[in-house]
Amino acid sequence: MAWLHAAAAVLVLAIASVLWARTRQDRGSTAHGRTTLFLAVFVGQGLIGLTQIATGLAETVIVAHLLGSAFVWAGAVRVFLDTHTRTAPHRHAHGSRFRSRPAALS
Repeated sequence: MAWLHAAAAVLVLAIASVLWARTRQDRGSTAHGRTTLFLAVFVGQGLIGLTQIATGLAETVIVAHLLGSAFVWAGAVRVFLDTHTRTAPHRHAHGSRFRSRPAALS
């Protein structure tokens, strides 16, 4: 079952690398910064996983790996939110239209 975990990690690493390369043209963008941070955390998580394998799954390393997993998921959600755009306008309860993205999120 470890091979499935490793295959999923390689797939995520490949997708994140492509996204990083695509956002690299605008280095000052939030999406590029978040993608760079995500890749750094993801690589760190991979190193923790390799340490787990090398040490026979020591309890301390497992805790670090689980904590890293939470950071990876939080990073993935942030990258998604920074790169995903809404296309459909929203309607207020009274039928009036407003911007597709509320001003607080722009």
